[in-house]
Amino acid sequence: MWIHVSQNFSVHTVLTEMLEQASDKEKVEISNLDKLQRKLEDELRGKRFFLVLDDVWQGGGTSRQQMNNLLCPMRAAMQGSKILVTTRNEHAARALSAQNLVAISDLDEKLFLSMFMHYALDGVEITDQALLRKYWLIGGKIAGKLGRSPLAASTVAGQLNIRLEIDFWISTMKSDLLNNETVGALWWSYRQLQEPIKQCFTYCSMFPRRYALQRDELVHLWVAEGFVKPANGVEDVEDVGNGYFRVLLSTSFIQLKVQSSGKDYFTIHDLLHDLAGRITGSDCFTVEKDMADQSPRGVRHLFIDAYYDRVFTEHILTLGNLRTLMMSSSARKMTIEEFERVLKSLKKLRVVHVRLECMKMIPASIGQLKHIRYLGVFGSPFINITLPPTFSMLYHLQKFSVPFGTSLNCSSGNKEMANLVNLRYMSCYSLNFPNIGRLTWLRSMNFFTVRKIRGYEIEQLKHLDNLRDNLRIQGLQNVNSKEEAGQAKLANKVYITDLVLDWEDLVCLSKLEMSHCSWKSLPENMEGLIFLEELVISDCKNIFSLPSLPLSLKRLRLEDWNGSDASSWNCEPLVNLRCLEILRCKWNCLPENIHCLTLLEELSIKQCKNILQLRRLPRSLKKLSITFCDHTFMQSCCTVGHPNWQVIEHVLEKFIN
Repeated sequence: MWIHVSQNFSVHTVLTEMLEQASDKEKVEISNLDKLQRKLEDELRGKRFFLVLDDVWQGGGTSRQQMNNLLCPMRAAMQGSKILVTTRNEHAARALSAQNLVAISDLDEKLFLSMFMHYALDGVEITDQALLRKYWLIGGKIAGKLGRSPLAASTVAGQLNIRLEIDFWISTMKSDLLNNETVGALWWSYRQLQEPIKQCFTYCSMFPRRYALQRDELVHLWVAEGFVKPANGVEDVEDVGNGYFRVLLSTSFIQLKVQSSGKDYFTIHDLLHDLAGRITGSDCFTVEKDMADQSPRGVRHLFIDAYYDRVFTEHILTLGNLRTLMMSSSARKMTIEEFERVLKSLKKLRVVHVRLECMKMIPASIGQLKHIRYLGVFGSPFINITLPPTFSMLYHLQKFSVPFGTSLNCSSGNKEMANLVNLRYMSCYSLNFPNIGRLTWLRSMNFFTVRKIRGYEIEQLKHLDNLRDNLRIQGLQNVNSKEEAGQAKLANKVYITDLVLDWEDLVCLSKLEMSHCSWKSLPENMEGLIFLEELVISDCKNIFSLPSLPLSLKRLRLEDWNGSDASSWNCEPLVNLRCLEILRCKWNCLPENIHCLTLLEELSIKQCKNILQLRRLPRSLKKLSITFCDHTFMQSCCTVGHPNWQVIEHVLEKFIN
């Protein structure tokens, strides 16, 4: 377990992170401290662990009692468990009864220079040896000013890597700012950033130290705040925002923290967090542990890490300049009444991300937030939320996030949700409002249900070509014809990576043909088509494996199949298959258990150049066609005594050409 212990840390937050890491759970929500300690104790009982408490402070609100509360659950672990503490002062380590103190010395000068030049010339190929020596000479003088600080090295070198002009390197070498070692180097690196990127970086001071940032979420926030400035009208604003992120990452202003559950999380070094905080002044503030009344009146971006009644009632409503209101997952939930008071009082908000309890309907006062771009409301999963008529007045809304498994419903008087023409991202399980097809900027919509109601037709997908990642289309039994299905224009959805087609009641389907689709997999519920007898899959170049197919299948035709290995396809369950056709496939062999197809009567192999050997075929086979395949392979099938000839000897009707 690796845990960062901030200067004003919360025992509850740190214990929660320990439990998440110890149990390998992505999310733990236990509000009671005693229960949380017992749960962690149970998780560690009888186990040996290695715990790193990173950047422990003494003072600034950190007490010995807090440390005891942190370490109490550790006593249940097996003997031999270890705790490593990193700290900037010796007293903090002593407070934890540390036995062996190890002072970390500076990097060796040559090693530091090597690291510095690695960052400065990363990805750069210089064949001119004289020029390369010049870079190293100037780089050595710059590195000598940085006090052997790895952070200073990565940030300064990152800027040099972006600007390889010798004149820029020389001016950097002469800069007096670098003489102040780490702090000066960070300030110099910050000054090299473009103005919009500076604003995006300093905005991050709103988050607590070492807060786990997600790239997409951060870019969406930057866009919502208006920080991202495309150079022309052609560039996509999110592509520009991602470019900003890459600059901050390459110059170490943002660093990769950890990869978890397939996601990358990023963080900001404490010294850079301090720098951003000094630059923004009172614009950004984090409410942590008994700091509610300390947030300045002029604050514009507020992040609540610990939330109490008096924070809301006595202070938040007075922050008239507030543009951003965000709450962490560890903060107490707002009541709907409290949330409504926020909406009525703070009308300049552009970003709202709050936790709500008993959430059934968004308050009608949401319509007063004329400037809002980003709205996230979180609480219990799998709920129904009703949107008021005033929700359709949020013309600038770009992102709307709700708890997992949420169904969104329109109130009876709300028929104009399609007015949200700037909406890009919407996460919900079910959408119950019509004419979604007007939201042509929409990029994320995980579910769409086709209904026999005006405004819910499959045609609503026609112009939603910006959709990306995952899409599940449900209710396909309500599509009446091939022509109607074609109105969805799925071929134009080039950013979709995972597509699921759900035809709940389409049990009578007897023939299905799929061709020229860019999907990566076939619908996972195909075996539910219990009356399907004929299936054709043609030129689906991104599909490399077959799912479980319905047992009723009698004819199967595969054309232009890219997967080279058929041995992993278990065709044994297809007990009713009579005819199998394989055309222009890259298979290097037939399925391993093809002999189990005991009713197979016809097998056709055409233009499959990689197949050189036949597997054992079913005795039921009556007709075999092998055409335009490898010449040597076809010749062997006609050569008496050859293993390939022996496999097909029992087939009555053979055509090999």
